[in-house]
Amino acid sequence: MYWTDWGDTPSIKQAYMDGNNVVPLVTQRIEWPNGLAYDRPTNRLYWCDGRLNTIEYLNLDTGKRTLLLRRDDVHPFSLAVFESTAYWSDWTSDTIDMFNKYDGTHRGHLFPRRSVDIMGISIHHPVLRPKNITNPCQYKPCSDICALARDGFRCICSNGSVCEPSSGFETPPPAEAETPATTTEEPVLPVYKNDTSYAGSLYAADEGTLYHVEHNLLLPAWRNVTKLAFDSSVMIGSMAYDSLRNNLYISDITRKKILRFNALTNDVATAHDYVSGSVPGMDFDVTNSLLYWVNPEMFTLEVCSWNGTGHVVLLERLRRPYDVALYPKEGLLFVLSLGDFTAITRYTMDGKNARKLRMLSGYRPLSLSVDVWSERLFWVDPLRDGIASVSLKSDAYWPVTVIEGLQSDAHTLTVADNLVYWLAMDDNDVHFIHIGEGLTHQMNLNGNQFRAVVRTKKEPQTEPGICTGASDCGHICVPSGRTATCLCPSGTTLGDDRKTCRPQG
Repeated sequence: MYWTDWGDTPSIKQAYMDGNNVVPLVTQRIEWPNGLAYDRPTNRLYWCDGRLNTIEYLNLDTGKRTLLLRRDDVHPFSLAVFESTAYWSDWTSDTIDMFNKYDGTHRGHLFPRRSVDIMGISIHHPVLRPKNITNPCQYKPCSDICALARDGFRCICSNGSVCEPSSGFETPPPAEAETPATTTEEPVLPVYKNDTSYAGSLYAADEGTLYHVEHNLLLPAWRNVTKLAFDSSVMIGSMAYDSLRNNLYISDITRKKILRFNALTNDVATAHDYVSGSVPGMDFDVTNSLLYWVNPEMFTLEVCSWNGTGHVVLLERLRRPYDVALYPKEGLLFVLSLGDFTAITRYTMDGKNARKLRMLSGYRPLSLSVDVWSERLFWVDPLRDGIASVSLKSDAYWPVTVIEGLQSDAHTLTVADNLVYWLAMDDNDVHFIHIGEGLTHQMNLNGNQFRAVVRTKKEPQTEPGICTGASDCGHICVPSGRTATCLCPSGTTLGDDRKTCRPQG
């Protein structure tokens, strides 16, 4: 970043965007540096001086300083550069003037003189937006402020607060006394047979477009890519799928809603208004017809019924929860938190009986998904450029198995039917790998950078959910391990029958 300083020693300085490595660039022959503009194509820094009535630039490659314009009849204030032309707001003529950015040749006024001082000017155009760049802060890895740094990012704290140990990927937590076993060799993961005649579906979303893909489980191929008739003004954040009713749940970042979109009828309804914050992660319990989600700004884990009724905040004051994955077979769920040190915590599905999974030094989960066929918990790990998993068949939750060398900066994944799908920050593809195969594949759907992906899971044959048909709960029924419990909304409490809700007090 670059800035001008009008202090005791006027100057133009630069620093990394986390505030480190401050370097003075211009300190001589400068008095009132007003406008400042960076020109990416030429890697030049332009500025105008309101007291010297000059416009100059500094070549950031060579350090050479060049005077473009000096006139006594101008008072340049703000500056912007686009293509071959530079623009400045002038307080003498009360106009916006134009000149050739290479040689300073004046090109006239942008519009006639006005009777007011024109302050800042700025130019916006799609060509000025860099493409195919990686933003390490995009997925909120810090509990407070994420600032770009030279080699990635740095977590910093706002004024008035004290920084705890960083939750950023650049600072692994210390190793525990007892280090769980791990392997980074070729993954040997159990492959559980299912109905391979089932040709599943995949939903992928960029910011405003929803795609449906038919994917044959027998082949690393896809067919019938369909762009769905979905409201393009919706900025899609995360998704979850209800295979029983063919409902797709979508968080709308702009309107602060969770939408329920029926994939067969294209009907759209609001499942929940969350008013503030965001929903970066959600999952659906098809056996009990419950939708779970996390809100990192509100520090909560929340749940409601499939149609949006019975909303309850299960957990509060979580340390920046970022994703949730469900394991209904055992009545368990897993919450990924990015506050302090990154952690995965297991709860029963009523939000009780917390237990942190032992995380290895150097692991940084960023997205969770449970595969009910292999009974494993998966996560993407940008620190290792891989996908890690642990077995859910025992309470040990280790060893950790890692599929490394994905050659893509993964940030979101979904797992179903022995297939792992993920999205990356450095391309516009949907990547996938068969658990027992070891080869990665890509789907190019001709979309923008994808934000969310979900697989339509074919659930194994299991007993009905513990809450299925539990209409005797006055508000909502959720599993608690292998039993059921009734919950009440804020401001109420369970009555003596442990089923109906009554006002507190």
